[in-house]
Amino acid sequence: MNVKEVDLPTKASSLFSEIPASSGKLLLQTLFNNTGGEVIVNKYGKCEILGTPTETSLLEFGLSLGGDFQAERQAVKLVRVEPFNSKKKQTGVVVELPEGGLRAHTKDASEIVLAACNKVINSNGDVIPLDEESINNLKATIDQFASEALRTLCLAYMVLESGFSPDNPLPHSGHTCIGIAGIKDPVCPGVKESVAVCRSGGIPVRMVTGDNINTAQAIARECGILTDDGIAVEGPDFREKNQEELLQLIPKIQVMARSSPLDKHTLVKHLCTFGEVVAVR
Repeated sequence: MNVKEVDLPTKASSLFSEIPASSGKLLLQTLFNNTGGEVIVNKYGKCEILGTPTETSLLEFGLSLGGDFQAERQAVKLVRVEPFNSKKKQTGVVVELPEGGLRAHTKDASEIVLAACNKVINSNGDVIPLDEESINNLKATIDQFASEALRTLCLAYMVLESGFSPDNPLPHSGHTCIGIAGIKDPVCPGVKESVAVCRSGGIPVRMVTGDNINTAQAIARECGILTDDGIAVEGPDFREKNQEELLQLIPKIQVMARSSPLDKHTLVKHLCTFGEVVAVR
């Protein structure tokens, strides 16, 4: 678990003041409720954020906007939690609103969550249909963030019908996009040097990740894993290959993005058939 000590802002940021009130309320509600992290005050009176690096980053963003974690959590009743799983590539919660009714919040892999949206909140705070122009703008944002080695998450919500039971899984369509978040995962000190040492000793290094392929490629280049003669593939494409194609492809793979645990297992199994000794971290 990541523990990060932060200073609470004395007032809302200027950025938040530019966001329509309705949009800001939705943003804080999704940041502070659709999370596995926590914000606490330690014995020294300092604010601490607990959780994974992803969760602490989003919570810190919410706090930097002047949001009150405890107030937002107490304002609604949490009635369902769908934790992250590697197949769906997203997490979600259902909350009961003070005025009545249920609202679902979901986040994670941008392409997957965005594909489940048919509406978007515009700069005026209005909910409008997600047309082709809006989709292209959002995809351009995702690509720009990913090319800068930022991991992207799409934040979305939907109002649930009165007959929805919290025992049912969250719907997979009909969501409204709130926005795209870009998170920088700094490369740990010594990683680039370690990769170089491995390469100099004849040990190939491969990166298998659930990230967007553009993000994965940018990080892999930064670490020295992806070279000009290497190949980056996505898990869904990898799964489509037949045995002969895999035998040709696998020796050249340096990056596999949007992968599942089974993809990693398949990759390791085939590398072993080539007589390779494989170490997995």
